[in-house]
Amino acid sequence: MMLESKTVEVGGKSFILSKFPSWEGVMLMSRLPPSMLPKVGDFGIYKECFAEVMRYVFVPMPSGAPLSLSSPELINNHVPDWEATALLFKMTVEYNTSFLRDGRLSSSLNGITSNSLPELIAKTFHLFSQLSSAKDLQPLES
Repeated sequence: MMLESKTVEVGGKSFILSKFPSWEGVMLMSRLPPSMLPKVGDFGIYKECFAEVMRYVFVPMPSGAPLSLSSPELINNHVPDWEATALLFKMTVEYNTSFLRDGRLSSSLNGITSNSLPELIAKTFHLFSQLSSAKDLQPLES
């Protein structure tokens, strides 16, 4: 099922991106970001989410009915290489998430890293230095 589709060109081929249906989009986007975190994420979940996202990428067909890239075999047959696949994935996620498309998430993260994070790190180091200094001043018990 295609919702609010748009055509893009990747690797010299045309593809159709579709919006996620409401429920599927919520479920998918609640699992995808955590699965992408190194050392925290679960590759199995990421792989499932990747496959789910690619179901919303379609290939125009001569018959007129677009074909969903709903399996690894279809992806391999219709997408030129892994970089094009990764780009289609990224484009589809961005198309379905306004906070990625219009830069709001980037702006928020930039604000956190440029303001709050350095301050938090400085406070943490200060607290640790105070704790270690206080411990150094106390007499050792025998």
